[in-house]
Amino acid sequence: MAVAAYGNYWLAVDKDRTDRWAISALPGFGWRAKIDKPTFQLRNIFESELPRFMKEQYVNAFLFPATVVWGSELHTDLEFVGAMPRRDRKTMSDVCVLVRVTGDLVGWVSYELRKKDALRIVSAMIAERVYELDELGHSALGEVANMITGNAATGLETAGYSCDLKPPEFLTGIGREFPPTPAEIQIRADFRSSVGVLAVRIALGESRIGEIAA
Repeated sequence: MAVAAYGNYWLAVDKDRTDRWAISALPGFGWRAKIDKPTFQLRNIFESELPRFMKEQYVNAFLFPATVVWGSELHTDLEFVGAMPRRDRKTMSDVCVLVRVTGDLVGWVSYELRKKDALRIVSAMIAERVYELDELGHSALGEVANMITGNAATGLETAGYSCDLKPPEFLTGIGREFPPTPAEIQIRADFRSSVGVLAVRIALGESRIGEIAA
């Protein structure tokens, strides 16, 4: 496997699988050594497409906050499994908490969960078994999404990107349409824990003059 830098991207080319690129380095994070496999498996992303791909720092900004918030709120570890690029604009899970982003970066971040996992997460947060996602459940899930996104936004601001966050929105059901975003390719980062699995889909692009944020 050959590793090389390409602008703001760190790339590893898997010579055994010529159709696959892998972003395998997370510069600037001391916990990088905990990841023992290529971080991102990018299928069919060719060199001509790389300039349109999200900068790695946009994605990295969410990985560590997700593990920290999960641990503090749910008292269990959140393990990063891997990530893949997505071109589709539809939800893939029963419950999706969407946070829109405006400012220097425009787009959104979604937190996708199976319904059974969402119920387990809410139950753990309020220390009471719940069977349906009511207003209280939405509030609990929205709090987790806000905390992760807020911490990520702080990191992005340190890197020179000022971001404003909108209140969380909920998309229920598989196949719901996501709002428009400048990011032509999204990144879906997958995590697992004792209370269920979490997918964080990141779709951020730099704002342009005259662009109206969704």
